[in-house]
Amino acid sequence: MSQKGTHDRLAHRLACTLILLNQGSKLTPKGLADKFNVSVKTARRDLDRLDAIGLQQDEQGRYFLPSYLLGKLTFHEIDRLIMLSGIKDLFPETGAGLLHDLFDHMAQNALLSDAQGARVSRCVEIRQAEAAVAERRRLDLRYRNGGAVDLYAGLAPYKVLFERGAWYLVAADGDQLKTFHFDKIRTLVLLDTHFQPDPAMLARIQAGDNLWSREALNEVLVAVDAEAADYFKRRTVLARQHIVQERADGSLVVSTEVIHPSQILPIVRYWIPHVRILDPQEMQVSLERQLRAYVGGVDA
Repeated sequence: MSQKGTHDRLAHRLACTLILLNQGSKLTPKGLADKFNVSVKTARRDLDRLDAIGLQQDEQGRYFLPSYLLGKLTFHEIDRLIMLSGIKDLFPETGAGLLHDLFDHMAQNALLSDAQGARVSRCVEIRQAEAAVAERRRLDLRYRNGGAVDLYAGLAPYKVLFERGAWYLVAADGDQLKTFHFDKIRTLVLLDTHFQPDPAMLARIQAGDNLWSREALNEVLVAVDAEAADYFKRRTVLARQHIVQERADGSLVVSTEVIHPSQILPIVRYWIPHVRILDPQEMQVSLERQLRAYVGGVDA
């Protein structure tokens, strides 16, 4: 493997590890080795590289961030910690962009958990899919459609993209171009067979033509109070964010497009009390019901 390839893989592992630590995960070298398909020795060396950020260990030897840092690291703060750790050169410009996207995506999902209560994370699957795209290797997916899990065999992967606040795989299923939400992927297996990209499909992807036909987009309007308005004006917090109105009191009305409420609700929860959903109203009502259930300790 080339030095660049080795550095890219290392940078990706360190980025994912930092994000998991920031979310409150307690990590072991063995657990990281299994997650990233590397040796325990390599995983331990990765943790040693991050020692400068002040990692602590519990009685079981698990590594974690101290409580005063937990959940408080922004992308830029993590970027500075990487620099202080002496590993900045491992993150090229493209790697820094990937780190930014990974951090934003996982921070938005920090309050979500899967059926086992584990933190939402798709670092490994995203990396596998990127490799399949680069090497033009076909892959099999087990994918959740509603209450069922369907098998998509021999897909030709064309692109991995971060769009509308979520990660997607764009792949050809026969002669149909489809998008697959990474959070719905149950298993992803790379095959030994290769494919030749179809120029017509590449042109469609480049033009963004009809990539989202499988899943309906819904516009959501949110109100942002004056205290948080400047932040929303300076950076893109929501997927496909558009400022609809700047009110006289300094507050904003902002629009976004989502496929599923899970793409917007964690962000709104994070910004409480500065943000609330205006439309659709039932989404705000559902959020308030969930919060009351959480505070009251009763089922929603």
